[in-house]
Amino acid sequence: MCQDATHLLEQAVTFFYTSDLETRAQFWGETIGLSEVLDQGTSKIYRISQDGFIGFCEHQETSPTYNIYHAFLRGPSGYLVEIQRFEDPSWPKPSTSP
Repeated sequence: MCQDATHLLEQAVTFFYTSDLETRAQFWGETIGLSEVLDQGTSKIYRISQDGFIGFCEHQETSPTYNIYHAFLRGPSGYLVEIQRFEDPSWPKPSTSP
């Protein structure tokens, strides 16, 4: 068990898959007003808090063009979880702890 879970994950992105990325981008970016932090062509990621993000992807393919380091794990309930670290230099850096 982790002694100090506050430093376990510095940032979080929740992804949703969509068949219409442009409609989602218009809604979350223009209608809701979230700031887009990364456009990877087939996925777009928006900031929802200082270190929280929401992303939308057109499909579930894994590709080295996304410039990420990632691992897949299966949780105790059987759900598949992907953990990613963005290597893209334009990705926002985590905030510092108070």
